Amino acid sequence: MSKLKYNQIQTLSDFTMYKAKSEMITKDFVIANNWKLADIREDAFWNLRSMDNNQGKNIPKLKCECGKKLRYQYILRSSSGKELKLGVTHFAQHAGIPQNVARQIHSRLNKVMIFRDEILTKYSQGQRFPLEEYNIVSKKGLLLEFGEDFNYKLKKFKDANLPLFYVDESRLMRKYFKAKEANLALYRIIDDENFDDKYLLFKETLNRYIDFSEFIDAKNDAKWLSEILRGCHVVEQSIENIMLYSIGKTGKILREDYIKRTNTRLKNLPIDENFKQEFIRILDEIKDSVYEKNEIDILLRKEEETLIDLNVLQVELYGKDAIQDSQDEQTKRTAKGIGRSINRIRKKYDEYTDIRKEYLQLINIYRSKNPELISDLEKISDGQIILPAAVEKEYTKMTDKYNNLPKLNKDENKIVRYFMLRHKIKIPGEGIKQGYSLSASLEKFKRVKDYEVKKLLLEYLILRVKLIEEVIGFKQQNIRDMYFRAIEIISKYDVYSYNKNSSIELYDIGFLTNNSIGNNNINLGEDVKILKYKLESIIAKSKQKDLINGILNELVKVYKKTETSTMDILSILNKIVARESTFYYGEIHNSSNLWKQEFINFLYKVNYYYVGNKISNDFLKVDKTILNRNLEFLVFIDEVVKPGLETGILSKEERLKVHRKKLIQKVKSIYGKSKKSRSIYEKNKRVNKYKLKEYFCRIRRNLSVIDSLSGYGNLQRSERTEKLLSKRLNISSKKVEMIRKILEKYPQRDSVDFKREIESLPIPKDMQERIIFFEANKKDIREIKDTFEIKNKLVIK
Repeated sequence: MSKLKYNQIQTLSDFTMYKAKSEMITKDFVIANNWKLADIREDAFWNLRSMDNNQGKNIPKLKCECGKKLRYQYILRSSSGKELKLGVTHFAQHAGIPQNVARQIHSRLNKVMIFRDEILTKYSQGQRFPLEEYNIVSKKGLLLEFGEDFNYKLKKFKDANLPLFYVDESRLMRKYFKAKEANLALYRIIDDENFDDKYLLFKETLNRYIDFSEFIDAKNDAKWLSEILRGCHVVEQSIENIMLYSIGKTGKILREDYIKRTNTRLKNLPIDENFKQEFIRILDEIKDSVYEKNEIDILLRKEEETLIDLNVLQVELYGKDAIQDSQDEQTKRTAKGIGRSINRIRKKYDEYTDIRKEYLQLINIYRSKNPELISDLEKISDGQIILPAAVEKEYTKMTDKYNNLPKLNKDENKIVRYFMLRHKIKIPGEGIKQGYSLSASLEKFKRVKDYEVKKLLLEYLILRVKLIEEVIGFKQQNIRDMYFRAIEIISKYDVYSYNKNSSIELYDIGFLTNNSIGNNNINLGEDVKILKYKLESIIAKSKQKDLINGILNELVKVYKKTETSTMDILSILNKIVARESTFYYGEIHNSSNLWKQEFINFLYKVNYYYVGNKISNDFLKVDKTILNRNLEFLVFIDEVVKPGLETGILSKEERLKVHRKKLIQKVKSIYGKSKKSRSIYEKNKRVNKYKLKEYFCRIRRNLSVIDSLSGYGNLQRSERTEKLLSKRLNISSKKVEMIRKILEKYPQRDSVDFKREIESLPIPKDMQERIIFFEANKKDIREIKDTFEIKNKLVIK
């Protein structure tokens, strides 16, 4: 019983008890002078009650009048109308009925159980409901000859997929053989036709028609079958002939494009009033394809189909005006020659499929971010390249120019290659072509003897140089724009009010820290004087001298560091621009204590006079070390100054505790949301332990799946992982792959571009928020996971 499903157990119990009741109750089975048996009930899930995954755990248990749990409950009714619900051993105790009468009743019930035992034995041996036989009897309308009760029983057993009791099965099979006998002459016509379903399922489909059709007309169908089978025989023989005298490729084409496709249509052909018409259509189509055709015909058609597929793909990649490959115009072609042509077209198709998969998404990302660049590259790719007369001299010149160009990154190289492939080129003897990207070193170029090939190589080299120059020019302009934007950020947008020639030294900052008030005997430079008076004003307003001096001492420590990062300029600029979004936030921006903003502005001015004004106005002369020192200052503002001012705590350890507390609250608000409501803490601080456990479980589950998604971004695509994440995130596998590609693209996932791309995905807003927040705080979040574990005591951290 443990192997049966819920509906199977219930169905078996229902019909067993129905038989028991019909045997014992409908005959007014009197068991004593004053009592008769009114009903028998069974706990269908009795044997499963002790199992953890009990399917019937929500089904009420049966009980005796004394409270004992029962497998079989007997309902007794007295002549006065009183009703008792008893187990078989309590008849004497509650109703005064002798125990031998009770045993007699239970014995009759056990005889009925033979019905159930046979069905369970059949099921354990792998037997199930005879569905095919049932369907044939149903289609022939013979089910109507059964009574309503038996039809109901058959339907329930069919729904539960249970084998029938032998009496019921015999009854059904008699109707089945009756249905088969009615069409014996038609089966004989099919069997007599001298061919087998070696390739196509003609006979199998026609037999299915005879079995299941409601529209059989023995006389007319016999004539139709005789005619149609001759056509089927012709097709089978035609395929056999082609297979015998063909190369391996032709056989594969026949199996994939003709046999498999036709058989799929035959299997799915519905048995209805249109069957004959549809069968003839399928037969005629396959007959046109193979009858009186030879291997050359099959291969030529395949070549044409593959060429059409290639055309569609190339137009999708390169535009409607793309000029494509054409079929070989030779009148006399061998099977091997056509086979090679198909291989060449398929190879090109596979190449373009890879281009579409690998490049088009990248192109679309660039197009959305930098439409001007893509537009300019399209013009270069589509434009005509005029070649000089001195081909070899020009190739040498262009090779030197190419070798001196700055190197592109991986994505930029893909962009250049895509537009190389997009370029239309005239190949002697073959016409205008696309999808090539020829290249050769100067040494190999000089060994080429064919002048036309040299011209092709030069055209592609000139094209490559033009495309790379365009990408580099655009990239440098972007870096230049970002550089001057970074200078504005470093100076807090006040660069033009600063004195460019002013500067201070490290000991000046130390002087401001230790002697900021009350010492007028030291001669100060004008810059330091201005800073001194400003600092004195801030300290007087804030009354936080120790905190402010502590921050300045920490700044000196930052400046004293000698090691600097080895990041390239673009990486430093990206990180500086990413810091911009954190300048005016939180308590400092909204605080009524204006001294905090004044102090931050003061620190920016100190940094500018110490290191910021050393940044060149000439982008080409940028000093990476100085630029990086300014980035370190911005990090110091974000990670030391602002948290210190907000909490009044400068100690890193104390700040970490505050940061941890805020992070926990933020994690609760982002990852504790359910679909039905906001976080339970947003509605009610007093929650019971069960709800808290459920709430923390949801947080852990949401963190775990986002953490897994983050790790998946560092791996190659895996269908199994994709399906698992798709199920846990409740989004499609396609969207999981879109997320993975963005995660793969950004190893450091704290940039504005990363956030922008995640927010552009067609996924729920709360999922976007969870991904962005996790990637920005990944290390810290992983360290606080233990916070959301339920302990023995109810503790909310």
